[in-house]
Amino acid sequence: MGIINNLNSFFGNYKDTFYIEKISIDEISIIKDGKIIPDKLDILQNFLYEQEERTVLNTSEGFVFHIGGDSYVIDFDDYLTKNINLYPKVTISRKGTGLEIKLFMRHD
Repeated sequence: MGIINNLNSFFGNYKDTFYIEKISIDEISIIKDGKIIPDKLDILQNFLYEQEERTVLNTSEGFVFHIGGDSYVIDFDDYLTKNINLYPKVTISRKGTGLEIKLFMRHD
């Protein structure tokens, strides 16, 4: 994906170019039933289960993911991510003992 972004940017094709912002786990909140969940690292590790990486798409309700029958929303404290076209997805992947969170942003 990085090579495609670089080529699109070089040739001025910004509509298909993403900025990828690495987000610290301290910069997000996990919300369930309107309440902030304090154990966000545990929740995200449960969401990954045995996978190395998962993608959460932005919807009209936010970045919603499910574990079992429960729904959770990822809220980015420093970003207004209500625009689905501008912020289409986030990826969560394992990195050592922690997680790597990447917010994808389209060039406006």
